[in-house]
Amino acid sequence: PDFRTSSRMEDAKAKPAGTPGTEGKAPEFRFGVIADVQYADVGDGVASGEHRWWRKSLHNLAKAVEHWNTETPDIRFIVQLGDLLDGKNARMEQAALERVLKELNKCKCKEIHHVMGNHDFYNFERNILYSLFFADKKNGGKQELPLSHRLYYSFCPSPGWKVISLDTYDISVTGRATTSAEYKEAKSIIEKNNPNVFSQTKRDWFMGITQDKMRFVPFNGAIGEEQLQWLQSELDNCKRDKQRVIVIMHVPVAPEAAGHATVVWNNTEVMKVLHKSEWVKMVLSGHSHPGGYAFVQGCHHVTIEGVITHSNGAYGVVEVFRDHIKVLGNTGGVQDR
Repeated sequence: PDFRTSSRMEDAKAKPAGTPGTEGKAPEFRFGVIADVQYADVGDGVASGEHRWWRKSLHNLAKAVEHWNTETPDIRFIVQLGDLLDGKNARMEQAALERVLKELNKCKCKEIHHVMGNHDFYNFERNILYSLFFADKKNGGKQELPLSHRLYYSFCPSPGWKVISLDTYDISVTGRATTSAEYKEAKSIIEKNNPNVFSQTKRDWFMGITQDKMRFVPFNGAIGEEQLQWLQSELDNCKRDKQRVIVIMHVPVAPEAAGHATVVWNNTEVMKVLHKSEWVKMVLSGHSHPGGYAFVQGCHHVTIEGVITHSNGAYGVVEVFRDHIKVLGNTGGVQDR
């Protein structure tokens, strides 16, 4: 059965939980998920209209690890959807990263897949992030390792499934040298669509900007042509091999699941590639701290709530069945879906 026909996370034809024939059915695999920890050793406060718990986020990360270790010790892997550190860590980034990784590495599950967010690039250069989170991945030969100039990759967690991780800051003014082609292309895109950003007089990026242009700000980015071609090739291979797909990325692509100010610049082009494939079952992202969900053109788009704006934490477990997927949250943080 194919659950793309249902606007729910479960297949429209699947029996409700607890009915005869469904109880006790085990998922094909499950994995932990967390987004936007944004740790910094500073007290809580307000930023961008949100209350943020910078110092407490480390404690909430530890809560997530304890939950995965004790409640779901059979998780296959963990997806960290970006922004482990906050931009407030200027000149303290190495010490802050060591504290965060010390907690994360207490996971009994040692297979952790990282996605890079804008705050990661505020703290470290792209090549350093590559060496920290990508260069040493072995993963039993199951993962296609990214080249040093790119931070996108794929891996096969279970027979019949592939996870595709995208780099949403491929074309960006964040994390790219100002002399690079990617930075110059990104600046041109912003200037064309949102002249406020590089204005010498306007301080508010969104002043007078229409809803359809709100995404063109530096904390978002675009997926470049080379990456789009790679994505299409990956999806073609999945069709050939009959592999269902989960896509992970920091910046969402569907405004319905995140809002118009926190989506990829070329989201229309990216969604066109994703939605024309019947094998893409879910797109999982972070970045938009309130979280969200949308069923768009047969695809489930789930935005995971950010740890940084949830005082009691936000983390979850994703259970993947043959005909449906469940997102199981905790203590009011990540919503069950």
